[in-house]
Amino acid sequence: MKRIMLWFACAFLLGLSMPALADWQFSTIDSGGLVGGYASLVFDSQWNKHVAYSDYGSDDVKYAYWDGSSWQIEIVDSAGDVGSCISLALDADDHPHIAYYDDLSLYTGHLKYAYWDGSDWLIETVDASEDCGQDTAIDIDSNGYPHISYVDNINVDLRYAYWDGSSWHLETVDSDGYVGVYGDMVLDEDDNAHICYRNNSTGDLKYAEWDDTSDTWVIETVDALESVGAFTSIALDDMGYAHISYYYWPDSLKYARWDGSTWHTEVVDNGGRYTSLALDVDDYPQITHHDLLNTSLKYAKWNGTTWELETVDNTGEVGVSTALALDGNYLPHIVYRDIDNGDLDYAWYEPPGGTGSGEWMMGFHLQQNTPNPFNSQTTISFELSTSGPVTLTIFDVTGRMVRRLLSGESCDPGLHAVTWDGSDESGRSVSAGVYFYLVETPQNNEARWMVLMN
Repeated sequence: MKRIMLWFACAFLLGLSMPALADWQFSTIDSGGLVGGYASLVFDSQWNKHVAYSDYGSDDVKYAYWDGSSWQIEIVDSAGDVGSCISLALDADDHPHIAYYDDLSLYTGHLKYAYWDGSDWLIETVDASEDCGQDTAIDIDSNGYPHISYVDNINVDLRYAYWDGSSWHLETVDSDGYVGVYGDMVLDEDDNAHICYRNNSTGDLKYAEWDDTSDTWVIETVDALESVGAFTSIALDDMGYAHISYYYWPDSLKYARWDGSTWHTEVVDNGGRYTSLALDVDDYPQITHHDLLNTSLKYAKWNGTTWELETVDNTGEVGVSTALALDGNYLPHIVYRDIDNGDLDYAWYEPPGGTGSGEWMMGFHLQQNTPNPFNSQTTISFELSTSGPVTLTIFDVTGRMVRRLLSGESCDPGLHAVTWDGSDESGRSVSAGVYFYLVETPQNNEARWMVLMN
């Protein structure tokens, strides 16, 4: 490993190229046929990934989770044509809850719900009205109870269902026109629902929020520009304000945010289908979407000044049914459908200097330090799937040891974070420059580089 460190050091000193600023890694989660539609991605409390998605070949609801070393895949529901309009959320015990549509026949379908109770999947029909349950979105409240938004296709209304611990409550949110399609929903810290959706009658983007002081839905139009509001995704910032990504026909990604008094909307990029949005530590949006004209998966990130745009994957017809989630370092992870191969694919961003795979190698994953660069202190995080001794060492560009932060300490499974204040073993502040940190475990060794600035 020291030879590897010295290679990096020589590369830096000789002015050779360092790792690229954007390094996307790729793998396939499920190659079992026509899979990957309606994909939904969530991280659990240990930063393991969970995905719910459809199998078009068998019309099943499928579920995959990363167990620390490999993907585990199972069928949740195979009773009929159930594999569409899928949405996933996790409760406080990291148990998955899935809402989806049961397509019984032409113009007839029901809203279904499945959850893992720790030993088995429990499945029930939530709304058995004539044709309802498409465009579902699910979230879990502070009591561990599910809330679901969806469409009533017979009455063309936006509907909402929630479990109170003993029974389901069903209600109509909006019935003004053909509303509710392409919807997404999230709960705030008070368990109030925020829903974005399209009005098909007018082509507008709409937004509904439950006001618990007046016990009513507050509904407004976010963007009245005709032909907007499809493929929506919503997230709330630290103020509880909504951020929404959505499609502007025929080929644009749009973004809207509420600042406390008004909505701001803008065009972000070309593409815009199957959007998925998440907010980073600064409440800056990151968005993935599908570019139909170029049949590619694209990614947009707001850096505080401008949008950074890039194509993640353009190897064939890819990027449909995209879902985005950010890890503990607010780095993007994306699942999406590969139409050409019929696969569910997975892409993740590997930061500069990364040497890992983005998935736990031999039960271990080292993350990029944050912040990087830094000028006072930085945090180094790593994940273990099994307990064991860990050594964490800082080196300079010559390969000389600067500081040992962990020396064979026993660490439990899960995420660990260690802070370095830029000092050496004697407590003296080190000079600005490039440094490397090496984590050694019985399963694997891994190193990354970081930059200390004055």
